Amino acid sequence: MLRQALCRALLVVGTAAALAYPLADLVTGRGPQLTWLSNEYVPFAFYLIGAFLVLKRPDHPVARRLLLCGTAAIVSATLGQLVSVAYVENGLQSWLWLATALQTVTETGFLAALVAVFAVFPDGHYQRRYERWTVWGIATLPWLITAVELLALSKIPINPFFVWAAPSIPSPIYVRSLSTLGGLAVVLSVGQLTLVALAAGLLIARYRRLDGEGRLQARWPLFSLFFVIPFGMGPVGYLVGLTGFAVGPHNQALAEVVLPTLPAAIAIGVLRPHLLDLELVIRKSVVYGALWLLIALGYVAMAAGVGVAAAQRNQVGIVVLATILATVVFQPARRLVEGLASQLVYGERLTGYQAVSRLGVSLEEAAHPEQAARLLAATVRQALDARWARVVIEGARPIAAADGLGDGSDSAASLVAPLLFGDDVAGRVECGPRSEGRYRQRDQDLLVTLARQAALAIRNALLVTELADRLEQINVQAQELQASRARIVHAEEAGRRRLERDIHDGVQQELVALLAKIGRARSQLGRDTPAAAGLLEELQEETKLALRDLRDLAQGIHPTVLSDRGLAEAIQDRVSRLPEGVTLEVAEEVRSARFSQALEGAAYFTVCEALANAMKHAAARRVVVRLRAEGELLVVEVADDGAGFDASRVSRSGLSGLSDRLEALGGRLEIESSPWRGTRLLATLPARAATFA
Repeated sequence: MLRQALCRALLVVGTAAALAYPLADLVTGRGPQLTWLSNEYVPFAFYLIGAFLVLKRPDHPVARRLLLCGTAAIVSATLGQLVSVAYVENGLQSWLWLATALQTVTETGFLAALVAVFAVFPDGHYQRRYERWTVWGIATLPWLITAVELLALSKIPINPFFVWAAPSIPSPIYVRSLSTLGGLAVVLSVGQLTLVALAAGLLIARYRRLDGEGRLQARWPLFSLFFVIPFGMGPVGYLVGLTGFAVGPHNQALAEVVLPTLPAAIAIGVLRPHLLDLELVIRKSVVYGALWLLIALGYVAMAAGVGVAAAQRNQVGIVVLATILATVVFQPARRLVEGLASQLVYGERLTGYQAVSRLGVSLEEAAHPEQAARLLAATVRQALDARWARVVIEGARPIAAADGLGDGSDSAASLVAPLLFGDDVAGRVECGPRSEGRYRQRDQDLLVTLARQAALAIRNALLVTELADRLEQINVQAQELQASRARIVHAEEAGRRRLERDIHDGVQQELVALLAKIGRARSQLGRDTPAAAGLLEELQEETKLALRDLRDLAQGIHPTVLSDRGLAEAIQDRVSRLPEGVTLEVAEEVRSARFSQALEGAAYFTVCEALANAMKHAAARRVVVRLRAEGELLVVEVADDGAGFDASRVSRSGLSGLSDRLEALGGRLEIESSPWRGTRLLATLPARAATFA
């Protein structure tokens, strides 16, 4: 409550002082004066900005101290105005010494309050103990300086910027024995300008301890002090002011320009520190300005040199003409040098149109999504002046391309835009922090524009790559199909030859022997009937053997039980003729189901081959055959607990024919095995659901 009451009191006093300044002339009949603007402008700016900051942030210590600073400044200016008007109208008055003394107190109080502002800027809190002691010590200076001047000087010093009438006012409490302190009084009066430098020093010391946001706030008053100290504290600068030279009015205009920037910078630092990229302005404008000044001086020197050289031999008209020609001739060179200087300071910069245009031309040559992503990252980084840029393309095979980020690690992005193709999000574009300054809304808009332009090109590149991959897969599948067909033809030819060999070596020889015995029996029918009868009995037994061999041969081609009773019964018949340890597990929906002849044959011989391998090579003690349905698929599984093998090193030539046969039907054969962990063979065949029971 006390602080609020103090702020209200300062607002009332400051407003009254601001109104009293012109009223002092109007009441006495002097009318409007030019001194109103020149003498009241700067103090009124401090007060007005301080009042505005208090209204915006009444709880902020910096706002209250800036209001105190502005109120002291406007009161000091008004007291000087009252002294000047009273002296001009009525001459020397007995009370003028008191008004002048109060004017000195408020003038020095204005500088002391400015130190107090910077001692807690920007957060309103002291960071070190010396800051608090400095503020309290400086707070005694207004009274100390005024007291020393009144006691040690016979005439009270006045500030000619405030007391423009320049009266000679004697001190009523002058003590001659203290006149030796007069030099100290002069030093204190002139040296009070060092308080501005002290305030700047406190702020610089605090700046080194602030975080990123605090430093951004502190840059505003520091940038203003860069101009205030040399141009707003004396006729030719602060150092000249310390020497004691009188302050002349010829530099007051420059001071009036730079001094109001200080309270404005304080208010911006508290309220809107992100108003401008101040770091970029400070760093670039100073360097670029220096380079431009050197270029301009060189240009002027060149033109003047040509004119002087021409003046030594020619008339004035020719000299002027030569100078104009030299200026025109060297104008392109000057522009070229200025352009080089701009590029040296700012680097190569792209406007939004240039970035979009360059990206469009570059993407026309990008045949792969990786290349398009790299081009987009490089263009975005250059156009937005980002420290790094990264493009992430999502999908089955994610792609990440970065520019300025060597390892492509997951760094926090300051700006992100999606890669949109219609309603589909193909990926995103990420930007790291800006090299200098911060991003604005136009940077986000430019990033979105570049991302939209690149999204179509990246989408096309992805389609081209996907098409190339599909073509490669088709080529591989075609080659595999051709090889599979060749193996099938070879297997059929080998089976035909094996069948011919089995018939020739087995059943055919038995039939030839039967024909020979039939001939012998026929010849004996008329001569030896008993012998013929015995021979016919032998023929009957051998015919049975030949018939059995013929059936065994047919069993190897296509079992009769498979054709008559189905897949489950055929495999059960096969398992029943094997040693113990082989079991069959058939799902109910498969047990009575019938499939196509080709599918049943492929499944049956797959099981036979797997059982033969398990018995012959794996030394398995237990083998399980499983038949089940999964949707519209028939799954055949043969698992054993045998020795197993390394599937990546062992040739599976024995099963290649079965694999080709399954693939020809649209199926798939998988083998899982590892040493001493058994083998699992899994065959999957397409079968319509209607075939299941």
